[in-house]
Amino acid sequence: MTKEMQFALEAARKLGPEERAELAELLFDTIEGTAELDTAWRDEADQRYQHHLQSGHVALDAFDAVEVTRRQLRAKP
Repeated sequence: MTKEMQFALEAARKLGPEERAELAELLFDTIEGTAELDTAWRDEADQRYQHHLQSGHVALDAFDAVEVTRRQLRAKP
């Protein structure tokens, strides 16, 4: 680790948790290619959401989905 990195790390450790999280996000955004990846994930999420809306299926929260699956597994011979 360079001296500059060590200095930056020590300064970052003095920040509160929310400030460190914001700093980490800002640093991550400076890495080449992350904007394209964010766009790709956003597009994929939107496509899946539109498919869900068009399917007419009812969405379940995680707890209900687990309970439905448990019931289905118990009902199998």
